[in-house]
Amino acid sequence: MSTITTPPTSSPIKTRFLVISDTHSASPSQNVADNDAYFRPPFPRADVLLHCGDMTMIGYLEEYGKTLDMLEGFDADLKLVIAGNHDITLDAEYYDRKGQNMHRAEYHKDLPAKAREMWTGERAKKSGVTYLEEGTHTFQLNNGAVLRVYASPYQPEFCDWAFPYFRNEDRYNASHQCTPNSKPIAENPVPDFPHIDVMMTHGPPLGVLDEIVTEEHVGCEHLLRAARRCKPRLHCFGHIHEAWGAKKVRWNDSNELDVKPEQHIQTAEAIRFDSDKSKAERAVTVNISQGSDAAVEFGKETLMVNASIMDVRYKPWNGPWLVDLDLEPAKVYLTFRSAKPAKKGDPFADSVILWTRASPTMENDASNITVEGTVPYFSHETEKYIKASSSPICVDWRVHESRNMTGKPVSSGRAYTTSDIDYTIKVEAGGLLSFTSYYYQFQVCGTNTTSPIGRTKTAPAEEEDVSAISLGVFSCANFPTGYFNAYGNIARKNSVDYVVHLGDYIYEDEVGVPGEDERAMVPAKEIVTLYDYRTRFALYRTDEDLKMAHETYPFITVWDDHEIANNNYRDGSSTMNNTEQSFNEFGGISFDQRKMNAVRAYFEWMPLRQVDMDDNLRIWRSFKLGKLLDLVMLDTRSYDRSITPADQKMKQKRNDEYVYEISNDAGRTLMGSRQENWFFNQLSASQARGATWRVIGNQMIFSRINMTGEDAHRSVPVDVDAWDGYVASRNRTLQHLYSNNIENTVMLAGDSHQNWVSDLVWLDSVEYDPGTGAGAIGVEFAVTGTTSNGLEGGIADTQAISEAFVRDNAELQWQEGYYRGYTELHISSQMIEAMYWGCPTVATRNAFEISLGNFSVAAGGNRVDRPVGGGLVEAGALKKGQGEVRETNVTRDLGTGEWFLHAFDTMFLEWALEW
Repeated sequence: MSTITTPPTSSPIKTRFLVISDTHSASPSQNVADNDAYFRPPFPRADVLLHCGDMTMIGYLEEYGKTLDMLEGFDADLKLVIAGNHDITLDAEYYDRKGQNMHRAEYHKDLPAKAREMWTGERAKKSGVTYLEEGTHTFQLNNGAVLRVYASPYQPEFCDWAFPYFRNEDRYNASHQCTPNSKPIAENPVPDFPHIDVMMTHGPPLGVLDEIVTEEHVGCEHLLRAARRCKPRLHCFGHIHEAWGAKKVRWNDSNELDVKPEQHIQTAEAIRFDSDKSKAERAVTVNISQGSDAAVEFGKETLMVNASIMDVRYKPWNGPWLVDLDLEPAKVYLTFRSAKPAKKGDPFADSVILWTRASPTMENDASNITVEGTVPYFSHETEKYIKASSSPICVDWRVHESRNMTGKPVSSGRAYTTSDIDYTIKVEAGGLLSFTSYYYQFQVCGTNTTSPIGRTKTAPAEEEDVSAISLGVFSCANFPTGYFNAYGNIARKNSVDYVVHLGDYIYEDEVGVPGEDERAMVPAKEIVTLYDYRTRFALYRTDEDLKMAHETYPFITVWDDHEIANNNYRDGSSTMNNTEQSFNEFGGISFDQRKMNAVRAYFEWMPLRQVDMDDNLRIWRSFKLGKLLDLVMLDTRSYDRSITPADQKMKQKRNDEYVYEISNDAGRTLMGSRQENWFFNQLSASQARGATWRVIGNQMIFSRINMTGEDAHRSVPVDVDAWDGYVASRNRTLQHLYSNNIENTVMLAGDSHQNWVSDLVWLDSVEYDPGTGAGAIGVEFAVTGTTSNGLEGGIADTQAISEAFVRDNAELQWQEGYYRGYTELHISSQMIEAMYWGCPTVATRNAFEISLGNFSVAAGGNRVDRPVGGGLVEAGALKKGQGEVRETNVTRDLGTGEWFLHAFDTMFLEWALEW
């Protein structure tokens, strides 16, 4: 990762692409005298190599190895690869269904996992190859340009090979963009113009370089319409060997959903070339950059290339295509690929991520600029946001060992930002010592304008012996419900090393806007656009206590649902999906677009790295914090989650009963197979390396919870939005823990706005003693919300519900639902102590705090220590026989250090109780 250290240029950057496809395990000819063969080394150098699929004949691992060896020999800074229909082991669903028929005696169910590891692990890195899943990917190139790629390995069903879809199914357009006779199935629809430079698909669009020997056009009509809508500079593909060639297509302006090629394409001009010259140069060269004879007019024209190396007889007689085209320069700081393997997460042992925002205080970039990283983010006087500007703002940064910021900085640099990324700035400060605190500051270049001084801390090195690490755990901060006192309290105490936020850092909804109250939501509506999400983040960062926490600790964050939409999942949320009805109700925005808006704003405004440059939606990652623990952060919401409950806003009956009926289906998933396999591998690898603890940052309650104690008339007995709605996912997790004897596992959870302490146990498979904890494999510490509403009523009302919860649920040892607050985890090699802290009121800004209870788990114990909570807690309910609840109201003012007794009778802002 790096920072642009010189002012970015505004001129387009000429970039060279070498494009191939359908190599089918072929090796380039080594016969230097074979002048009739295009496909022979040495190949011309390029900035980017593109391989559009069908790397093998039938997806054997040996074939992949041969292809990787071949790709290693190409000279390119970036090598991008997608699969094709012959690469059958890269389509796990297809191989599970058809693998035995295709591989017969060589079939093995583990081949898809091994194939994916080859293309995403160390073997691919050795060859310098990046394997692309379907979707949009952004790269910063070594020449300073930014490349935006849409990739897809799919094509219309063809002789029952891999990555298929039926011809009436539209895989590339959102539901509102589909023709009336097509079935929308797009999981990653092609973006509109001008968001993509290059489309890489295995199959061709209908009517362009898709003609087979029988003179039929077999390309995809839906892909054609998507390409016309996207209008990339280059669209490359393969699949149809006999259609090798290139055409410059000029698009019609019509937006009608016709499927005939002539209604989308104005002209299609074949690219002509000198065959002998091209063979001598080992590629057909086409220059479509500005000023060339074949220049492509971006937004009106696209160069289409069928780059199949194999001819129709599966002989490698076709040539690569060498394409020169213009890309936009990097105008802003970007997190981008480096020569070494990408690191996943922050903080690291030798570096940290620093964040700020350069805020013009007037409506043009030449005006005053602040870099407080706090306010102003928008003008409260005019309520007008800064006009978009392409002019960069320059900011210097430095890191020191002491707060007085004197002497030579241990790390420093310069970064640029513009309105393209909402004037946010993220830099990686490197060259630091492990497990060490540092201080940092930003400064507008050439001025005396500086940000407040912040403090951060690096992680311990992977093999470092660390005696103790402390984490502050938060979730669910609803801005208008009350003040973020919990954030301020942990900053004042200086009691932890890092803050772990489990999600719902912001809320997207419009509920409870209290008129002129200073905690009013901005904008005063349910947010859906990129502008909306940026504005909501800006609002949250005006809270003084949240600012204090960010200036004091490094944050390790993951999203829950409200950073995007309530109860969101892979294809929608409780209030929105990709139907035409939903599209119209939300002002012409699809759920997929809304999701992209939310994710972009999150990565702009939060101090974390882009986890995977080839997967913009990936936020799940892990941290090796010395030999003491591995912290694994999951995304159980957005990545690949099956359907979750909807509500009446969708103008349909709430579907809790339906989700409950299918909750035990083996095909339902909370994380998606890719993340789930990664998660299990992380657990096993953690144990294998000898880490003492495994702490899981998860969004929702993991344990099985009978919820009827809160509402005896609820339609289903459990919360189907939690792991109780995804029983198979939970069972697979527990099976992995038990079958591999993985001990010292601590599951964290948020989302519920209540406090829970449970033994981690597979109730359907093992004998369990709730009194002693015998049979458990770990513990779960679930935390309340920072401000979001918990159980209804006062302390007495909520205590009665808590008592019902612990009575009805065997593994649940303590439950509390009245207080807002947070939890501290103090971790040593002997034990983990979970200290639950409550805020007695969030109706005013204050520094008051109450200790609700302290719970521990001993190393090797794999259960909550008995007596639970030392036999005494402030509120809620303990399991019968484990101790007593004694309400003392002993409160500490962390602002003054004073202790006092007071029974607060109002938790939330008064208006908040009305909804």
